[in-house]
Amino acid sequence: MKLKVTVLLFLAVLPFTSLFAKLPEKFIGNWIDAKSNDWTYGFFEDFAVYKSDFWEYQSIESSKDGRTTVQLKKGQEQAVLILISKKDSSIQVRSDKGKTTRFIRMEKSYPSFPKKDMTSFAKPTFRKDSVTIVGYYRNLDRIPAQFADRLNRSPFNVGVPSFYLDEEQDYLADMDSMGRFRIKFPVINMQELFVDWGRISLGMVVESGDRIFLFADMLDYLPQKSDSSYVMYINRPKQLLFMGDNARLNNELFQYKDLWKSYGEINRNEKNDMTFLRAQESVYLQKLGNLNVYVGKNKNLSDKAQFYIAEHAKWTLAFDLMQRRFEIRKREKPVFDAEYIDFVRATFPLDNELVYTGFREFGTFLRDYLSYTKDGGSNVSVNLTYGMIADHVKNDSTVDNQTKALLVELDQMSNEFKGVDSAKAVALQVKYKDLIQKSQAISPLIQRIATELIDERGMDTKMVDSLLINRNLRDLWLTKTMHGQLDATHLPFTSAMLNSFKQEVKNPDLIAEVLERNTFYEGVRNKTLSFESSLKNTSHLSEYRDADSLFKALIAPYLDKVIYVDFWGTWCGPCKENMKYSNALKTLLKGKEVVFMYFANNSPEESWKNIIQEYGLTGENVVQYRLPDKQQSMIERKFSVKSFPTYMLIDKEGHVVNNSATQPKQTEEAANQILELLK
Repeated sequence: MKLKVTVLLFLAVLPFTSLFAKLPEKFIGNWIDAKSNDWTYGFFEDFAVYKSDFWEYQSIESSKDGRTTVQLKKGQEQAVLILISKKDSSIQVRSDKGKTTRFIRMEKSYPSFPKKDMTSFAKPTFRKDSVTIVGYYRNLDRIPAQFADRLNRSPFNVGVPSFYLDEEQDYLADMDSMGRFRIKFPVINMQELFVDWGRISLGMVVESGDRIFLFADMLDYLPQKSDSSYVMYINRPKQLLFMGDNARLNNELFQYKDLWKSYGEINRNEKNDMTFLRAQESVYLQKLGNLNVYVGKNKNLSDKAQFYIAEHAKWTLAFDLMQRRFEIRKREKPVFDAEYIDFVRATFPLDNELVYTGFREFGTFLRDYLSYTKDGGSNVSVNLTYGMIADHVKNDSTVDNQTKALLVELDQMSNEFKGVDSAKAVALQVKYKDLIQKSQAISPLIQRIATELIDERGMDTKMVDSLLINRNLRDLWLTKTMHGQLDATHLPFTSAMLNSFKQEVKNPDLIAEVLERNTFYEGVRNKTLSFESSLKNTSHLSEYRDADSLFKALIAPYLDKVIYVDFWGTWCGPCKENMKYSNALKTLLKGKEVVFMYFANNSPEESWKNIIQEYGLTGENVVQYRLPDKQQSMIERKFSVKSFPTYMLIDKEGHVVNNSATQPKQTEEAANQILELLK
């Protein structure tokens, strides 16, 4: 209890103490070591930045000879600095150890470093670690009202691309009233970050264990009359700088404006593969040429910066070349020219471990490259039998013995059907009528195990093994495959699949990630579904053969209410992403005459139910339809639904008034559209 009282008293005294002494204006700002060009100090009105963190002013004393003694404190640490202002707008700082160093004020552009840094990125460990970013956005309180929504807002956001999750994970941190923030998040190895997109839109590069301080003057991010284009706005000099681990690398990358430069649009519809390739290669060579010119002018550019810039250009080229696989699908034989794919194989070897987690484009390239090699290049196919399924689950404790025995019977039955004529097949169908009916009862389980087997065999083919020779890359790819299956189905794996994965993958952190996510979906599946009445039985609607009468029957019970329609599918990532915001939308409309109606496209029943359970998509005003394929197609054709998700609004009279309604992710706008119809 004493400790709490002491802390409260200390906090209460701080504002009072600051009334007696303020730091002289001439010291306010960021200060860079005049010899090394390292950003070392930031002195501001209410605190200092030093050693990549915030320090409180314990006392500030100015003497007649122009010296100012500053006592700093951070937790139990203390530091005493003597500041001396010089006529050339520089300062001298004498530290506790008695060493005096000259510093220059940081302006809009970070100065070049006087010495070469030949440090390389650390050898990848592929073990989970963390990165801490501490930051200060100065002058947030001076942002004009018309720009406040974009610049003066909270929270601070970091996007971390994940190769094995095949997505970008967002981490958020609130800012205090002064614009200060602190955030810690997991990484593996060298990692590319997308920082506070939409505000400062900054690319950063960090390594496992880094602690780095980020400073930005938000007044520099206000649009100016001289910004004739977005490129000029981005390239205009701004006071943004880094302190701490990999600070030099990030300061250099921020000053290198060619990194995100656009080189014009390339015709992605170009019919000739090699013409497209040469156009993309020309851009890549131009990027390398620009880098060489820059190094010629900035001879001390660090080895890390040169490596990152060159590899970023390389894997952007790889990404663009393999994304073309989506453009060639219309061909009679959707394969690249031999010379094209030979170039890809020769130019982008998979042997550099640094790029596996360091570049978002690498992960997408590898996905496209393996998919093309498997599907387009070699047309690998997998034929499954009931026997394979029975063998897969024979030691699986999550599948009951009765089901295992039934799978064996079904395998024996299917063997009798092999090679028989149509008359014999009809006779066998009569003979095994009861067995076939039993198989239909466990069809969701059979479909799921079959999907697991296909994925397992897909990731274990000789083709994949021959390409993914690196053990760590193979572990990442197998983990990515498992996460992809969980994302697609939102269902837990059978124990057989998990055991197979654990035998294949050696990295304990990757195994733990998959097991944690699998446990989550097990918990979802085992929960009791609330408002099960939201899941509508549509068997009584089988008599409807046209879309108009079917749709009238579907919405008839909900007339006199506004209906918000969601066309989605269990396989659709953007659909599920929007479902995270559905309950927030329902909360805004609580008590209103609104019905939320869902139509699931091509969605297996077990996954359908689990996703509904996971996102809480039931309730008194929620209707979930899972129509037979033919009827679902009728409804989609009627309303020209060609992409998923699609949202519609139906008024109280049953008229479709908006077939392109706002998505739940834009929660307030979607709610306002609905409220307009309720007036």
